[in-house]
Amino acid sequence: MLVFTVSVIALSVGAFLQTTNIFLIGLTKPDVVLALLVVIAHIHKDWTERAFLVLIPALILKFSPTLVWVDVIFIISAFFAIALVDYLPWRRAVNSMVAATIGTVAINLPSFNVGSLALELGINLVLVAIFFVIMELTYEKKTKNEKSRL
Repeated sequence: MLVFTVSVIALSVGAFLQTTNIFLIGLTKPDVVLALLVVIAHIHKDWTERAFLVLIPALILKFSPTLVWVDVIFIISAFFAIALVDYLPWRRAVNSMVAATIGTVAINLPSFNVGSLALELGINLVLVAIFFVIMELTYEKKTKNEKSRL
């Protein structure tokens, strides 16, 4: 339960920070939430947890009185990227990078601009790498120690 709570807090903070101009580089904002979701998908395997983890930042990022296509595209792209993490045949880090790439392209399809997409994709891949290393350093050591005690 603690890991799930930390994931919800991390995604909420990431979504709130993404709504500000803190991560603005030029005219491009990286998708911090997508990068976090792709990495957090390795920790949470239950799809009900994953659905909750997608919908919380979706409500924060895309809060409006009506549902618009941009919201639907974000939610579908996030679920698709999370599914790719599970079903791609490579190592977890490579799966995360490929899922983040496909998710970023899918989210940017309505307003496709090659220069903006390339910059956002590069930043998203760096964020995925950073978040993945943090996950490996914190979460994996704990599970390895727990397994050795049994």
